[in-house]
Amino acid sequence: VTAIFYRRDFKEDLSSKLSDNDNLSNKLSDKLHDKLHDKLHDKILELMQENERVTIPELSNMLGVSVRTINSYLKKMQEMNLIIRVGARKNGYWKVNI
Repeated sequence: VTAIFYRRDFKEDLSSKLSDNDNLSNKLSDKLHDKLHDKLHDKILELMQENERVTIPELSNMLGVSVRTINSYLKKMQEMNLIIRVGARKNGYWKVNI
């Protein structure tokens, strides 16, 4: 009895699997980012409505994200005119426009 096994082209197989995985990964990443973005965005607004004098480090600690992430969200929210910083850096407060 003789059995012959043919090996498929490994490089071609691997490249097709990687491109499929990349597409799926990108789609999942985009959806996850959108959901997290919405939740974080809403939570920041909620915390600012509760305490208009909340600081960026306090937001960072309460939400479990970096100060840099909070700064990024605040900048976008200010550009969308959802929030306004009233007063100086040290003794100012956040005004929510909703």
